[in-house]
Amino acid sequence: MLAISAALLLGLASVAPGVQAHCPRFCNGHGRCVGVNRCQCFSKWGGGDCSIRLCPAAESWNDIATADDTAHARATCSDRGICIEESGVCECDEPFEGTGCQRMKCPDDCGGRGRCRSMTTLNKFRDAGLATFAYTGRWDAEKIHGCECDSGFAGFACQQRVCPIGDDPMTQGQVDEVQLFRCDMDSTSDQKFVLRFRKATTRAFGASATEAEVQKALDALPTTDNVQVKFLSALGSTTSFCFRASVNGPSDNVVQFTFQGDPGDLPRLLLLDGSGAELPASAAASIHTAVDGESLTRHGGSAIVSVKGTKEALPCSGRGHCDEGSGACQCYTGFASSDGRGASGSRPDCGFAAMPITSCPGKSIECSGHGKCSGHPEYGCTCDRGWTGGDCADRLCPTGRAWMDLAYTANAAHAQAECSNRGICDRETGKCNCQAGFTGEGCEKLACPGTTADGRTCSGHGTCHSMEGLAQLARTNGVSTPFTYGQDRNSPATWDFRSSQGCICFDGWEGFDCSLRACPTGDDPTTSDQFDEVQSLVCSHVSGAPAFSLRFRDETTSPIAATASAAEVKAALEQLDAIGTLAVSFGPTASQACSSAGTTITFSFQTENGDLPPIEVVESDSISNGDLVMPALLKATEVTKGTTEVLECSARGLCNRVTGNCECFLGFGSSDGSGGPGDRGDCGYREPYSPQRIDTAGKLARDEMAHAWGEANQHGEY
Repeated sequence: MLAISAALLLGLASVAPGVQAHCPRFCNGHGRCVGVNRCQCFSKWGGGDCSIRLCPAAESWNDIATADDTAHARATCSDRGICIEESGVCECDEPFEGTGCQRMKCPDDCGGRGRCRSMTTLNKFRDAGLATFAYTGRWDAEKIHGCECDSGFAGFACQQRVCPIGDDPMTQGQVDEVQLFRCDMDSTSDQKFVLRFRKATTRAFGASATEAEVQKALDALPTTDNVQVKFLSALGSTTSFCFRASVNGPSDNVVQFTFQGDPGDLPRLLLLDGSGAELPASAAASIHTAVDGESLTRHGGSAIVSVKGTKEALPCSGRGHCDEGSGACQCYTGFASSDGRGASGSRPDCGFAAMPITSCPGKSIECSGHGKCSGHPEYGCTCDRGWTGGDCADRLCPTGRAWMDLAYTANAAHAQAECSNRGICDRETGKCNCQAGFTGEGCEKLACPGTTADGRTCSGHGTCHSMEGLAQLARTNGVSTPFTYGQDRNSPATWDFRSSQGCICFDGWEGFDCSLRACPTGDDPTTSDQFDEVQSLVCSHVSGAPAFSLRFRDETTSPIAATASAAEVKAALEQLDAIGTLAVSFGPTASQACSSAGTTITFSFQTENGDLPPIEVVESDSISNGDLVMPALLKATEVTKGTTEVLECSARGLCNRVTGNCECFLGFGSSDGSGGPGDRGDCGYREPYSPQRIDTAGKLARDEMAHAWGEANQHGEY
């Protein structure tokens, strides 16, 4: 408290009569006064007087590329929220959340029927029995979140029930999955094991476990059904899971797991340490596995071959309608619950043909009129395009790049998915019901920001574009510099080229949704040793009566005659919206823009701040035919680099984002762009002092000192 007291009293004492020698509002206690009464704000504060709270930033959801395939730079509120400058809090657009709007929401917290995961976490904890790939380092790896549903649930919010899966009882010649293990360590080893299948883990068993003990452990898993365990001992005498027949030889026992109740090509059954972790290297060296047709050889015996499962794994066995609201199968006529192997049983999967089948299923007619019947003996439907289900009665919905899915190789994801995994398919209409914040027939796009009740995007003050489109509209220092984004349609790095959408605001508007008024920019009038931009070019007149045009920031002048005076060149340039005022001069002996000896035209900018792009000469027949000779690159040369600032409200006022007007600090007003009074509304003019202003300044300084003291004390910044 003593430090702030001394600092503020010193600042107040330095206010000499007629001079405003303190920073605006004493930086509100959130910064230091440096240079010529300029605030250097502390972290998380901004504005010319450090009164504005800054909001968090993160990788942008949708921005303009800065080079080919280079985008998603850090942005305030991730370019999907409004920063409330009084509090430093982002008000996020749907479907985003987080302090910086940096995360995509999991709707309704997955309904309590799943876990909200990032793309990185989803792939990190995927079923290790499947091929596993990391998804890290991509711009969206920790930003896109989605639901990993509990067993029995599905949908982007885990709002759907999963129906029983089964094998079509009418198809023939298919086989069960068979996986093999061989453990070559001693049966007396103290190594403990567990088996894991589809993320569920058995109780632990030892190296000496019997066939019955392994079977019992596996039977208790909730993720398997009717897995048969067999010890295939070449000698017929081995009764332990592990066995070493000789010092260096393999076991004579291969353990066979036949999946009799789980159809299809299945994930690997994993053998892990008794703690559930990976086996230590010494133990892992003694474990051998075989899947998908691979084989294992036993000591003193022949090879045993594994089998890749080829039975169908279909909802309701492809012989019933799945009610996704209840998860119950409504079996077609002639089909009923099975035992998982085609016979009658208690599995409500429609996997049992309860009567002779002589026709294909269908509503009113075979295959519901939307497919072809295979006839005897399978009586299966092949659905027409756009239709699905065992009876072809359900419509398919449009697909798009999945917003959330498992990687198909390292750092590559977002494969095609129905409703892009962000909507629910209405099977009667074939239309996707998308999560709030997503749009497109297949929910494949982020909704455009600022969509109004009458359907206008960007609050009616801008245009909405995909990432690909935004890149094409890129500008550098006011000059069009189009880039490509997603030109390689198969690049995993730019998968979102048509999925993410953002706004380009009309002049005078800003914000991610173009809902805020933009304020004028200008040069801080209190800074010194800065220079306006000066450029020049040489024009040589060879023959005829040619003309030329100049271009600045994508605006082109009307034709300028080669004989034009400096005043005429100046007038042509000042007709452009991109230029306020500038001075144009010719070489000391020249009276026209182009001459046989070559005229040096000098352009001295007066109202455009900062380092400017070069004035360009527009290609024309006069230049092509040699009537005029211009610089080889048809661009002016920089004589003096512009070093004045381009600051909102010239850093001498605050922007009112409702009106788009600068509210200038005491002693500053609207300028002409060159430090004098004018109508730019930019606070870039330093007003002269008057007795009335001196009195006002003294009172204001005392009030501001007290305010800054209170602010600093409140936030503990001194």
